[in-house]
Amino acid sequence: MENKLLQDLTALSDWIQSKPDELELAKLKSQRDNHWFTQEFMNLALDNICNQFLNGDKLRSWNANYSKKSSSKKRVGLIMAGNLPLVGFHDWLSVMNSQHFAKVKLSSKDKHLFPALLSFLNTLDPKWRDRTEIVDRLTDIDAIIATGSNNSNRYFSYYFGHLPHIFRSHRNAAAVITSDISDEELENLGEDVFAYFGLGCRSVSLCFIPEGFDEDRLFTAWTKFNHLREHSKWDNNFRYNYATYLMNNEPFRTNDVIILRDADQLSSRIACLHMKTYRNAEEVDDYVQQHIRQIQTLVGRSNIVGVPVVGFGKSQQPSLSDYADRVDTMEFLTKL
Repeated sequence: MENKLLQDLTALSDWIQSKPDELELAKLKSQRDNHWFTQEFMNLALDNICNQFLNGDKLRSWNANYSKKSSSKKRVGLIMAGNLPLVGFHDWLSVMNSQHFAKVKLSSKDKHLFPALLSFLNTLDPKWRDRTEIVDRLTDIDAIIATGSNNSNRYFSYYFGHLPHIFRSHRNAAAVITSDISDEELENLGEDVFAYFGLGCRSVSLCFIPEGFDEDRLFTAWTKFNHLREHSKWDNNFRYNYATYLMNNEPFRTNDVIILRDADQLSSRIACLHMKTYRNAEEVDDYVQQHIRQIQTLVGRSNIVGVPVVGFGKSQQPSLSDYADRVDTMEFLTKL
């Protein structure tokens, strides 16, 4: 990584952590336009960017894995999702590190935070204006990285399938609880479930629990998240799902913050968490292998081939090398 790029990125980290007025205003605008973007979760996203993506030593180590860069600079289109604050930052960083140009199509749900970061970089060096362009429509590009829903993927394929591309659709995370799990681990698991209201592809939506596990331990460990019921959107989803399951005579358990349901489906509704009982590790492994294309990451202590496993409370703290959908973005970019 060239020294000037590294200097500017570490300066960006310092700027973010200083909580400047420009960034605080962007956060207020974001919360006004998208009520899922609370101060708590925007700060969580920014903290992870600083700690994981803009740390000088981590950037050098990451870059060392890609000694050979593309011989020509390409115009790479980025369609950023809006489910989490700054969820497309890693794609942009990869484009910058691979020495290409970025044309960024922001989500209407997250249109203030990234421009604020880019504006600061422009004050450091006007050349940043030439490296990144925010556009309303993607044209005149050589490659594309697009993230969206399963429906969006059909749109991506239709319009951009002829270009070198990475198309990402919806995924979820799962967690494996063992009979000897500690109370601290259960509390940490709450971060994987509740962070960003469970809207991320790394959010745990399905928990494997051993036979005889006392689910009341989960409710006890997760009292720190009771404040989510004060959030109108979470509360509305909780109430709607609660009423729906009651009317349909579907069994569930709740602590009045989240609903636990026995279900095989990986993806769960907002304010709900699916539970799947298992008798042995082979049952968990079989399920994971059958759904491997829908699982972003696995939380727990298990070691299952083909899926990255992170510790409890770590699913929302991806490193530079934790590529979405397990597709190496940097490798893709360096081969353009």
